[in-house]
Amino acid sequence: MQFTDVVRSQFGTDDRRDGSSTTMLDQIKVVDVGTDGLHIQISAPGRVPIKVMLDFVDLEANYLGIFCTCDRFRNGYNCDHVWAALTAFDSHFDHPTLPNIDPVDLEIAVIEPSYFEAGKPLPIVRTSSNSPHLTDEFSRKAVRLGQDSWRNELLRCSPKSLLTPKPSLGVPSDLIPESFRKSQTWFVLPITHPLNRNSMILTTMDSRRKKDGSWGRPTGVSYTLDQSKAIDDPNERRVFSLLSAVRTDQSPRTYLYSTPSYCEYAVSDQRLAQSLQALYDTGRLAWKLGTSQSSFEDASKVDLISVDRQSVVSFAVRCDPNDSSKLFVAPSITIPDLGSFSHRHVIWGSQVGCAIVQLPAEPTKLSDDSNSDSMDGSTAEPMKPGIDLKQDNDVDTWQPSPKDSIEGIRTCMILIDPDCLDLLRGWAVHDEITVPRKNLDELLTLVSRDYAKVDLQLAPELQIEFVTEAPKPSCTLKQLRHRENQYEVSLAASYPNRSIRFDSEKKWWYEPESKQIYRRDLESEKEQLSTIDFSHLRLTRNSYESTITLAPEHFVELVESMQNSGWEVTANGAPLRAASSFDVNVTSDVDWFDLDVEISFNDQSVALPELLKALREGSETVLLDDGTMGMLPREWLTRFGEIQSSAKQVDNTLRFHRSQGLLLDLMLEEVADVRSDHDFTKFVKQLKSFQGIKPADAIKSFDGKLREYQRLGLGWLKFLQQIGCGGCLADDMGLGKTIQVLAMLESRRKRRVKKGQTRHPSIVVVPKSLIFNWIEEAQKFAPKLRLRNHTGPQRKEDWKEFTENPDSIDVLLTTYATMRIDASLLAPIQFDYAILDEAQAIKNPKSQVAKASRLIRAEHRLAMTGTPVENHLGDLWSLFDFLNPGLLGASSTTRLVPNMQDETQRKSVELISKSLRPFILRRTKSEVLTELPEKIEQTLSCEMSTKHKKLYSDLLNHYRLMLSKKVEEVGINQAKIHVLAALMRLRQAACDPRLVDPKSKVRGSKVDELLERLEELLSEGRKALVFSQFTSLLQLVQQDLDARNWRYEYLDGKTNNRAERVNRFQTDPDCQLFLISLKAGGTGLNLTAAESVFILDPWWNPATEAQAIDRAHRMGQTNCVNAYRMICKDTVEEKIIELQKSKRELADAIIGEDKSLIGQLTADDLHSLLG
Repeated sequence: MQFTDVVRSQFGTDDRRDGSSTTMLDQIKVVDVGTDGLHIQISAPGRVPIKVMLDFVDLEANYLGIFCTCDRFRNGYNCDHVWAALTAFDSHFDHPTLPNIDPVDLEIAVIEPSYFEAGKPLPIVRTSSNSPHLTDEFSRKAVRLGQDSWRNELLRCSPKSLLTPKPSLGVPSDLIPESFRKSQTWFVLPITHPLNRNSMILTTMDSRRKKDGSWGRPTGVSYTLDQSKAIDDPNERRVFSLLSAVRTDQSPRTYLYSTPSYCEYAVSDQRLAQSLQALYDTGRLAWKLGTSQSSFEDASKVDLISVDRQSVVSFAVRCDPNDSSKLFVAPSITIPDLGSFSHRHVIWGSQVGCAIVQLPAEPTKLSDDSNSDSMDGSTAEPMKPGIDLKQDNDVDTWQPSPKDSIEGIRTCMILIDPDCLDLLRGWAVHDEITVPRKNLDELLTLVSRDYAKVDLQLAPELQIEFVTEAPKPSCTLKQLRHRENQYEVSLAASYPNRSIRFDSEKKWWYEPESKQIYRRDLESEKEQLSTIDFSHLRLTRNSYESTITLAPEHFVELVESMQNSGWEVTANGAPLRAASSFDVNVTSDVDWFDLDVEISFNDQSVALPELLKALREGSETVLLDDGTMGMLPREWLTRFGEIQSSAKQVDNTLRFHRSQGLLLDLMLEEVADVRSDHDFTKFVKQLKSFQGIKPADAIKSFDGKLREYQRLGLGWLKFLQQIGCGGCLADDMGLGKTIQVLAMLESRRKRRVKKGQTRHPSIVVVPKSLIFNWIEEAQKFAPKLRLRNHTGPQRKEDWKEFTENPDSIDVLLTTYATMRIDASLLAPIQFDYAILDEAQAIKNPKSQVAKASRLIRAEHRLAMTGTPVENHLGDLWSLFDFLNPGLLGASSTTRLVPNMQDETQRKSVELISKSLRPFILRRTKSEVLTELPEKIEQTLSCEMSTKHKKLYSDLLNHYRLMLSKKVEEVGINQAKIHVLAALMRLRQAACDPRLVDPKSKVRGSKVDELLERLEELLSEGRKALVFSQFTSLLQLVQQDLDARNWRYEYLDGKTNNRAERVNRFQTDPDCQLFLISLKAGGTGLNLTAAESVFILDPWWNPATEAQAIDRAHRMGQTNCVNAYRMICKDTVEEKIIELQKSKRELADAIIGEDKSLIGQLTADDLHSLLG
């Protein structure tokens, strides 16, 4: 199907015949052709070339766009030139959209030629035997099948204006003589048009040159945008470039893409002066009373223009020269370089900021006579500056009002303040008003109220003095809500007896008592405003009002800056004062330190109770005894807020636990004038310098040799005993934390007890999986240590005997679960040491286990963990609330995950880090075990099979849609339970489809990859650990191992005989594999027989993975350990690895461990995971 077949019925017989003739086809020159359209030019000898365009952009919507410059097409008919273009296209191309078009539905519409684009190149599919010329033309612009060339692309990028020939006179348009011009455009302003009260809309009219060389009477004309750009007169072209077309002149026939033409143009207030000057420069700017768009009517040319400066409206009071008891009042207008005139001379004004004023001069009314010389289009000669236009040479008099006739006047276009137009319109019916001179005070008071936004002119004989004084700037702060640091800001200039807002339009005012006119010093006000840092203020706008508010974080900074610049600042009606000094005093007692604070504001002071009240209310100001307001510096409030949240208020002081001494000192570092007693100074100095911490040897009864770093650890434990504080032994996994603690417990067994005191046992709480390990290690290194295993159903059989003789044992060993169950049983007993192994078990301070641990009564407390921070700083709070209650504050403020990029939050983390430093001892393997073999970690990326990919993709799309809706409905926090479930399902699907659907026949590539690598290791006689969070995945691996008759061990949360299984793996050379649940076996196991570790699925907390790997990479390992993290490519597992890498700053800033990611998952993270 071709275009000529589809649109045949819409063209006349003659048009089809002429358009398809060889004569016309040979006259075609192809300008551009492509998938979106065809642009040709038909050039007949001796005629103006015809431009034709076909637009294919909306073919799918059943629209064919056409355009032709011939007269027949302009008159509303489809012409032979368009048919020729269609025929030419059909003879060489097939359009891909055309076969889908129903001829009945296709509509032809006129296009705007300036929007035409040819689109991408089309291949020539056939040639025309009737017109070889046409084939050559298309060959230049199109591409043959399979071919394209740089020439085609270069031509396609060429400007269309260069490709389309234009008629030429051989003379630049700017140099065309006036006598050559056949038409000229007039710009007529109908001043009675309703829109021209608030706008300036001009009507375009065209004057044609007659045969005798004179100009005909202008008539209405409209231009397309292209036509206005192509006008010969450069002055007219400049006018059109500055004006905005506002009225379309529609032809009777309307098309989808009809080209608009305009007969009305608006002057923009943004380009007012240059637009008026350009209009005046044409010599054809006119105004008229009529509103016809087609008739020139009574139009008169604008004779003068004053747009360099704005004309000034004033209110004048002058004396009656004939009667001294009378005054004349009226507005006047002063035009730069022309003088002052009565307000009655203004005949039109617009809110865009211009007006027309009548001036006495020669008449300029344009005659209706077509031969009138005044229509020659020449520019009027401007009036020379300095000419006195006033009668009787009296500078204080005005011209009388113009008569009804416009004869004998000239008009001047001026710039004027739009706000003054209402004043002039209100006085339109008055020449001037007579006022008795005795009422001068009353007159000036009324004028001061209603006319103060314009200048005032007073007759000298009235003897009223004008005064100008620099104001004092003032800022008034009004609290928006009680107990909130939100203030509305009001700025004003304070003059004698009057305060004026800076944005007031009032320029002056009258003071009757002093008989003076006060003028505002606007320059001083501007300079005063420039001293404000407006970035600290916020502007709020609505349809009713605008409000400036002060950002709370900049309250003190801005106020102090303004006061230093001379501003008077008040808050809620009271003057503001800055703090002058801070008096901080720390005193000591046996178990605590007391802090007292007082802030001085010169001769006024505020004690601690008032400061605490301000903190509670979130206020940055305090009311002083003299009624003024004292400003509390924000930095000091932030620091003092941290101090206050870490202490208890006792009477008029803040009380800190002894273990908080270093924290208190650090928080007071940047506070000047801190006084402290001798005990506090000595205690802090000891903590900062670690005075007395020296490596300590284990006592002789300890059956083992401590390494040097372990001796230092033992010395640190003794240091904590001396200062009476608890600590966290956070050595890397595998560095022998248990041995160091056993050495300390053995020394406690042998310690001397003062006469009359009881030797209390210690309690050690461990995970269930570590009970046998502690018993074995104690028997090995401290065989004389009396250990009671408080686990199992028989644990209470001789409990009464134990409570009556607590010194009958040295250590009570129990599990976290048992401690929780027996909390009431253990609470009354006094212990020497309370020791928590794998202490991250109490990371949730609200858990029953954490609460039970805090009930234990012990003289000393110790936590053992390789990962003190797993999820967030809340882990530390819970840990240290057990070790040193109150050290990190009275509430779990550290549960929030701080933004390490934020300076304030980063400093807070640094403060916590410094204050905890004496109480946390952490050494890494790389620091202390230089002889430990290398650990190599790799990520193995597994490719899913095609079927596996399909199953995973379907599940991903399902959860992506479901979670997007859920998060949008309730937010990421409320939807987190659904997020966790979905992510777990996706992780299972990535590992093996059988975890999601046990009936699935699709195997996961990860298991096959594992088996292949295990086979290689087994053949070399090496041992390996295989970890997974999913026991169901381990069971799938079990099936494959059983099928191959490979011997292995297995351990998960249900395994009871853990010690036997570990011993078998460690000692039996035939047992080369150990399948372990990540949660059940990630801690407390010594599996140094393994050289390889496989993590089958990445876990949110990389610290947990590190613990699993360190089951093999620990003391006693003699071989290099290879750790493999197995992930499936293009799955959520890859995203988890990326998240692990991107969020490692928090715990590293404290003690060097990572944190879990799932607890801080954001909506962006979720989008990334499901992306």
